[in-house]
Amino acid sequence: MMAWILLILSALTFAKAPTRWNATTEIVEKHEFYQNNEVISKPKNSWEIIFAFIYPDTSLNLHKDCVYYKVPGDGAGILKVKISKPEIPCEKFRYDPGDIEVRDLKSFQFTISKTSVYFHLTYTNFKSDRWDMFLMNNFTAPEIQYSLSSAKLQSPEIIMVASGGEKNEAKENLKGICHDIAEDCSEKLPSVCHKCSEGWFEIPNGCAIGPKFCGVQECGGKNRPACRRGMKYQRNKKTKFVCSEDSSFAYCSKGFSVECEGALAYCR
Repeated sequence: MMAWILLILSALTFAKAPTRWNATTEIVEKHEFYQNNEVISKPKNSWEIIFAFIYPDTSLNLHKDCVYYKVPGDGAGILKVKISKPEIPCEKFRYDPGDIEVRDLKSFQFTISKTSVYFHLTYTNFKSDRWDMFLMNNFTAPEIQYSLSSAKLQSPEIIMVASGGEKNEAKENLKGICHDIAEDCSEKLPSVCHKCSEGWFEIPNGCAIGPKFCGVQECGGKNRPACRRGMKYQRNKKTKFVCSEDSSFAYCSKGFSVECEGALAYCR
């Protein structure tokens, strides 16, 4: 029993993208139909192969991580990763237990570009995560944190059995805004949110990335930042953006509604 509890507690530490994915050299076995930014909603209850990451280890031997998604239907969705060899098709492990599993998902989206891959995960408890991976053919140092908050997820429905570790960077007593995003979505100052001693949170503003502040606030609750609905709901450069007229890019927990303070969305 104690060993199982320790496994769960250890797993919660890694509720984010494996750092080895930042060494990805190739994306293979991509699903034929799913498109960038699409919320994967069918076929319900099925295990789908999304794609696979090819990456080298420290000895330059290639490995493959197959990424699967169980589409929500009778139950919540599950994101699963199976570690394999490049020559073995992901189909072989479609129904096997994953080396990493993230459970209790309400929705899942991904975006692939020439330089990066990102996952957007929304949980049934209204929390959300954004995982960013940078491809080796145009590598830049990734941000330390992900999603609308740096707060660790604390749901026992997240089960991850991969081993590994993350380096802890020294924190500073930074306060206030730590990643300044302008009204036109441009970056005014680079992120220094990894220096926040108590973590950080992001406030949706219709941009792909909103401004971030030091501190910890989970999205969706009373007087808290709203949750980001998904990348397809972000600003469109062809139309004027007015948060108070169209706040469809954000949502709140049941019983609360989105209210705008300028371009920033809160729950009241």
